Amino acid sequence: MIDFREFTDKAEKAVKAHYLQYGAFSRILAEDGGMAAKTEINAYGCTAAVNILYMTGGLPKSYSGRLKYIKAIQSLQNPDTGLFAEEKNEPFHTTGMCAAALDMLDSHPLYPLTAMLELKNPDKLNEYMERETIENKPLTASLHIGGLYAAFENSGEADDEFRKTFFKWLWNNTDEDTGLAGLGLVNYRDNLPAEYICGNANYMFSIEYRHMPLRYPARLIDTCIQFYNSLDEGNNFGKKFSFEEFYWIYGINRALRQTTYRRKDCMGMLRKFAHRYAEYLLSADFEKDGAEDLYMLSGTICALAELQAALPGMILTEKPLKLVVNSHPFI
Repeated sequence: MIDFREFTDKAEKAVKAHYLQYGAFSRILAEDGGMAAKTEINAYGCTAAVNILYMTGGLPKSYSGRLKYIKAIQSLQNPDTGLFAEEKNEPFHTTGMCAAALDMLDSHPLYPLTAMLELKNPDKLNEYMERETIENKPLTASLHIGGLYAAFENSGEADDEFRKTFFKWLWNNTDEDTGLAGLGLVNYRDNLPAEYICGNANYMFSIEYRHMPLRYPARLIDTCIQFYNSLDEGNNFGKKFSFEEFYWIYGINRALRQTTYRRKDCMGMLRKFAHRYAEYLLSADFEKDGAEDLYMLSGTICALAELQAALPGMILTEKPLKLVVNSHPFI
């Protein structure tokens, strides 16, 4: 058993360090070069704080206690477009993330998602998803498409026709050789395998949320195993604060729920990875190794939550970690 209780305590303290006022959080505590702490409210900081506290059990129990977080996130919505904006990120991704966080807090966006609503039309939705996967890298496309799905699902806009169109597209656009969804025009075998595995996870969140089947779970397991075994000796996988490790763990663990294929191989690999991950995380400096970025820290807590579920009895925390995407299909 690996004891992560001190680590999750540090994570909650990191959340407090990013707190501004009136329920608002910054994303970055400090930048390289010793620059001063960030002071402006940030959508990724606010949602990451809510996600981390939800997973560790640190959110206020009462609605009144959560209300300041709700109002801070709601203040980031544009009343005309209905979108949530953040300077460096695409608005569909940001909107999906904010809608998911608000739902987690038992609330919702204040205004209709006006700029998105035309995509409830099946033809327009199909056109949008095709265009995204052709014009963007796989992770980028999946963040946009996954953000759209989460925004609709978590704001009450998703209906049966939307879901039917969305999941039919995912089914038809899953590669039979790799098990990956939304491949677009870029060849997985020659380009960015980590990009595809990460991108695939953003589609899997919606599949798992609605308890839908994966089309080729065995092929996805092969792909995830191949990726891990192909890492060169100097790689930083499992030695950083990021979402990449979570996306990979999630792909393996959720595929194993739909097939027994190579289960022994997968469990052995996850245990080996857990020790490598713990060696890095338990000695990491929260002020300079990446945890100062609250959004990336939330990705690491997600990875620990999924590892804890995948490896019973191996990951010890004060309270069992509650993975956010189990109840809200985006992060």
